[in-house]
Amino acid sequence: MRVSETITDKSGHILVYLKVQPGASETALVKIHDNRIVIRIQAAPEKGKANKAIIEFLSKKLSVPRNDISIIHGLGSSFKTVQLPDSAKSRLITVLEKIR
Repeated sequence: MRVSETITDKSGHILVYLKVQPGASETALVKIHDNRIVIRIQAAPEKGKANKAIIEFLSKKLSVPRNDISIIHGLGSSFKTVQLPDSAKSRLITVLEKIR
């Protein structure tokens, strides 16, 4: 699995495809599976808590302001599409290379 298959380039930003596992013992990027980044989140999947935790985690992990991160598809699903600024692409690839 190539890391680049989990990322789609768009004008000025990138789209990243996630498979979220809420209610985990710790928050972490776990692996890449079926062209999606598997991410475990401690927060429960209720009232948007897991979605907020995903944005917070990605913000810290990739050094991107929270306001520049959006979940554009899958707010109520474990399969999500997240939009990040183009500037985060190289940092994301570096992080993903470590978990493969």
